[in-house]
Amino acid sequence: DIARVTEREDVCLAAIDKIIDATAIQHIHNLRENRASECKRIESITNTVEIEAIATTHPDEYVRHIAFQNVDNKKVFAQIAQHDPDLRIRTAVIQQLEDQVVLGKIAQTDNDPIARLFAVTYLTNKALLRDIAQNDTDYDVRELARSKT
Repeated sequence: DIARVTEREDVCLAAIDKIIDATAIQHIHNLRENRASECKRIESITNTVEIEAIATTHPDEYVRHIAFQNVDNKKVFAQIAQHDPDLRIRTAVIQQLEDQVVLGKIAQTDNDPIARLFAVTYLTNKALLRDIAQNDTDYDVRELARSKT
């Protein structure tokens, strides 16, 4: 679209270069192939420690997400919910957490208000909910906590 609508020729040429850059296209193709290969490999793994390692350390967030769906270890779930760099993965795990201590820790300390909001959704500890309702820096998090007390 940029190449089509801009009046500046230099911007237009730069956009076209991006579209036809064979290296970028090959990189995207390789990434997609590697991702598909890793996901297929996960389906065949029976070693839980290996699955847990992939779920917690793989550099591709999509692969980590596929792997965490095969994790049964509550400690690993808690680790992912608190430390995964990808918010989508953290929130997906938070929705499956039952550990109120871990949910409380996330609700009180996570840097992202979306993660805190998800944790508050599943938190049942009234004392923690009251504290969050009074002290959280995010309005939506405070209001959800307030509605649950």
